[in-house]
Amino acid sequence: MKSAILQHTELPPLRNKDPLDAFLAGLRRAKMELPALSTVTVEYGDRIYPFEEIFYSYIQRQLNANFLDFDDMIYLAIRILLENSSLRSVYQSRFEYVLVDEFQDLNEAQLLLLQIISLPENNIFAVGDDDQMIYGFRGADVKHILQFDKRFPISSNHVLNTNYRSSQMVVRHAGWLINHNTDRIPKNIQPRKNAQIGTFEVSGHASLYEQAGYAAKWLVRHKQEHNHHWRDYAILYRSNAYQFPVGVILDTMNIPHTPLSGQHLFQTAVGMDIYSYLKIILFPQEANASDLYQILKRPNKYFTNQLIAQARNWNSFLRLAETPDLRTWEQEKLADFISRVDLASSEVRTSSTSAADFMKLLKTEFCLADFYRDQSRTSDDLDQASDEVLFEVITALTENFQTPLEFYQFMCKSMDDHDGDEEPNVEDKVLKKRDNEENEVYLSTIHKAKGKEFQNVIYFNLSQTEHNSQKAQFTEEERRVTYVGATRPKDDLLITFSSAKPSDFLIEISLNPEFKAFKNDELKQKYAACTRQLEKEQTILKHLEARKSIFTAKFNELTQQSFHTRAHWLSIFIWEIQRRRINKVQEKIERIEMQIKKLLETQIDPLVNKLREIEEEGKIRTELGMKQ
Repeated sequence: MKSAILQHTELPPLRNKDPLDAFLAGLRRAKMELPALSTVTVEYGDRIYPFEEIFYSYIQRQLNANFLDFDDMIYLAIRILLENSSLRSVYQSRFEYVLVDEFQDLNEAQLLLLQIISLPENNIFAVGDDDQMIYGFRGADVKHILQFDKRFPISSNHVLNTNYRSSQMVVRHAGWLINHNTDRIPKNIQPRKNAQIGTFEVSGHASLYEQAGYAAKWLVRHKQEHNHHWRDYAILYRSNAYQFPVGVILDTMNIPHTPLSGQHLFQTAVGMDIYSYLKIILFPQEANASDLYQILKRPNKYFTNQLIAQARNWNSFLRLAETPDLRTWEQEKLADFISRVDLASSEVRTSSTSAADFMKLLKTEFCLADFYRDQSRTSDDLDQASDEVLFEVITALTENFQTPLEFYQFMCKSMDDHDGDEEPNVEDKVLKKRDNEENEVYLSTIHKAKGKEFQNVIYFNLSQTEHNSQKAQFTEEERRVTYVGATRPKDDLLITFSSAKPSDFLIEISLNPEFKAFKNDELKQKYAACTRQLEKEQTILKHLEARKSIFTAKFNELTQQSFHTRAHWLSIFIWEIQRRRINKVQEKIERIEMQIKKLLETQIDPLVNKLREIEEEGKIRTELGMKQ
């Protein structure tokens, strides 16, 4: 890609940005979405670059080297079939019927390949769920399933409205959430007949660490109450960085769980930043050139690489502002930064600064949080957390340590352990263990858990993040991600969240839309009115049951009487009278039973359910901190 770009243009270097990221993203877009190449541009820095010529130069280099990437398995197959009519005819005659599963996840390239091989018969059977389209970053688009009949005009649709997995409460709450999406096929998803009731809970906390602690305690309590196994539980999260606070807490409480996966937390750019700051502040005399380079580069200070290279150790770092020929702003900024690092080092090493206080120092004194907030995403994998989230996660981990030194030692050990880990594929290990029914809590991002089901699920940290705070077309897809995570459990669902910044999706999934117009006082008044009405209906029920008891006793008395007379005709006459009395009493009992049934079905049961719904609404509003 670099050589293809340089064939047509120069790229100015931008600090803390990889110039190839934006162009590689453009390449993926071109191969997955198949736009007209003349319309594709790439934005880098303050310039917009036409991509068509760069794309063709890249493809030529790729084909010359006989290299293929993941997207090429579809893209190059399409090119070959379009260019070779004989080969195209071979494959079109080979497949009489084509079955497509997870249709909503297809991108334009996959759809085109499908159309090519399904001709001329077009015997396509597609199964998909627009509410579970969560792979937009791979080029999937919900319009493909919404507009299926436009692409394949001779077709019929069959909507499946039953959720055969989840409990009544899970289906109910998930339905409230997904109904907020407008780009979807209208559906009224209901639980299967006689589905278990299940539970839906939310719990807010001040930090990720507290969320993880509550989740672990909930696991222990729920397991004991229901006599379950650890494998009956899963903890799901939006970004894979959240596995680390969860994993630390579970390890502390000796709760077995599947291995943590993905890039190690402390080997990310954010992890290396914090490691370098920790090392320099705790052990300034041991600081080396790479540590000093890290803190001088991040956050952006706009010092030249030549200047930064002069900081080879702590002493040279302290004298860096004395470098000859420095511009005034460089000298002032260097002097200020060196002073703050030196002061922080003295304070941390001589005072009782906690590990959490150290992270606050990095946030406020060295502006790391602001720096990460401004960093743009460079990964196409949306399971990868942003730098801002990584900083939040590492901050949460520090709450488990008393001093910065203890946390630094933990970081060092974790990095050493990860370096020695020769596990070839953690994901394969997780799946293998799952297949063998290892008694472990399953940890996973929602994307990787799609298609799986669990007895009970903890949805960890449904809070306002860079994912669900986005607007426009991203909002509906992020709501679908939340929907997928919420519909994994068969029985019970617990959602934890940040009390300071609950997600809008949390409000949507938790609160009953029927009570949306009611303020808290009005909801209490409605509860009181329903209670009074229920008491009246229960009084009527008691009266009916008392009447039934009277007639039941009379019925028993009549049926137990015997009549013996000498005259046969008199015996028949008396028995006929008795039979009529019994029938009348029985008819009255049946009428009362019908009245009781009707009263229960039309008045009492709906009122009991309504009171339960209002109680649940009140509890959730309290947990969400809604004081209106």
